[in-house]
Amino acid sequence: MDIHYKRPARLGEIIEVTTGMIELTPATITLKHKIFRDDMLLVEAYVKIACIDKDGRPRRIPDSLKINLAV
Repeated sequence: MDIHYKRPARLGEIIEVTTGMIELTPATITLKHKIFRDDMLLVEAYVKIACIDKDGRPRRIPDSLKINLAV
């Protein structure tokens, strides 16, 4: 994760979270999240998710997941 905090949000405020996929490799997915209050950017985060097997080694992302992500 790579998170950039720009401004705080306070309890009770309504925020909007957007998520977009910026990279899909055979074993990882990179997502970009933005959090807004009105039109003001509060947080920008990049999250890389890796697919691993039960022994912790990288494995390919299942086709069924790729199909659902491509929508």
